[in-house]
Amino acid sequence: MLKILVLHPDNEHLDTIITKVNTLNDKSGPFNSVIFLGDVFNNDGSIVNNKLNSTNGYFTEGLTKLSKDFDTDGIKERNNINFLGKFGIFTTYEGLNIAYITGDDQFIDENYESIGLKFQKFDQDIDIFITSKWSKIISQEEKLFFGNSKLDSIIKLIKPKYHFAIGSKVGKFFERSPFQWEGTDKITRFISLAKYGTNEKWIYAFNLNKDQIILDNLPQNLSSNPFEKLNNLDDDNSNKRKIINHNKENFEVDNIYNKKPKREVLPEDCFFCLSNPKLQSHMIISIGEHAYLATARGPLTKPNDKFKFSGHCLIIPIAHIPTLPKSNNNEENSTVINTALYNEILRFQLSIVKLFAQFNYATIFFQINKSNNIHYHIQTFPIPLDFLIDFEKNLNKNKDLNNNKNNSTKLNFQKFSNIENEDYIKILNGDKDYISFIIFEKSINKQSIYISILEDFKSLDLQFGRRVLAYLLQTPKRLKWDKCQQSQERETKETEFFKESFKPFDFTLDL
Repeated sequence: MLKILVLHPDNEHLDTIITKVNTLNDKSGPFNSVIFLGDVFNNDGSIVNNKLNSTNGYFTEGLTKLSKDFDTDGIKERNNINFLGKFGIFTTYEGLNIAYITGDDQFIDENYESIGLKFQKFDQDIDIFITSKWSKIISQEEKLFFGNSKLDSIIKLIKPKYHFAIGSKVGKFFERSPFQWEGTDKITRFISLAKYGTNEKWIYAFNLNKDQIILDNLPQNLSSNPFEKLNNLDDDNSNKRKIINHNKENFEVDNIYNKKPKREVLPEDCFFCLSNPKLQSHMIISIGEHAYLATARGPLTKPNDKFKFSGHCLIIPIAHIPTLPKSNNNEENSTVINTALYNEILRFQLSIVKLFAQFNYATIFFQINKSNNIHYHIQTFPIPLDFLIDFEKNLNKNKDLNNNKNNSTKLNFQKFSNIENEDYIKILNGDKDYISFIIFEKSINKQSIYISILEDFKSLDLQFGRRVLAYLLQTPKRLKWDKCQQSQERETKETEFFKESFKPFDFTLDL
């Protein structure tokens, strides 16, 4: 748990303010970081003698440009306050990531490309974002004129946990209700501080837990995301889409008005098609007549003392199809469950269940059956039996979170006790898109199914299944697959371990 103090001082009373901060640090600290906003020091060369009782004080350039001979080294020596610069990202020794863009509108406009490219290359979460100006979208919400539209684009790119600003030289205190970013577990809080001496709040202390599990600590006052509202988007056509090209790097902020049509992915370019010359064949476990089994890239689960491989795998049709096909699309009574593909997938599933049952593990299958998928597949996860008791609770938390987002399809899970249930089969054979979890609790005879039909023309978080299971397993840091990637050598070894364990259950060996 990190203790953070953020303040907006008056540079005419900085000695007094540092004394107040030191007193607060003694009583309520120690603070891991003390962040000064705005025009912290005078530009006239006058010296502040008081010293911050912490080596973790930071300031940036404010709305007033600092003179070329401004003595930042002297301030660090005399006052224990470190100059971060005009824009960039700084990581403290505790791992706190602080992004900052200071200066007025002209500075932001002139340096927007460089700022975007720098922030795009940073692949970690931003804990604190410091700006002089407000976001234009939030400024418009409050009917104020402190905002900069280019900051809107940066905020959508980095999705900070906390965003601190001042708006103007005298500042204004305002704390907006927190909001979440669609398709992620990220929540942003925006706080603007008034200047010391204005009779508004000028100092803000808080605790930041970098390892906190968001879903277990959702703010009660969580609101809709203003950056994802259509009626809050900038009306200026020149700002409806910003694309900055720099060598081979692109900094791109999408706007819903200018989304490109989804490009068709052909089999030779599809990551899951066996005909793709770039297919990761070292990850294939078993190939049947209609489907194949492969280990997952960036697995959610990890090897353990019972098996030497992650166990996270995919069941993938050989045909390049977005959904499970029906036996005959031209007949009214055509069905999914009578197809050779469906039945071979079922054989793979039952074989995998038997594999993990010998280790006293349950198996959960997650699928998205959606008409605009690129290539249908089923995600497979081995789950320790002790964790299953919390599955429904985690599913409902994620469902409620999803359903509170403006543009998301509303999920409503129906529960069935086995895959032969008539109502469940009707959904499979119907024309609606759906997502589902199928749980085999060790035995193939003990099943639970959770399935939700998807609304037409609504967005879906494609990581929903992984999100539910990441929180179920209490491993939220493994939510993003690309943060869990392994070397090809490790992938190959785990695939070989999986193959060896799967052999007694692999029906394809008899084909």
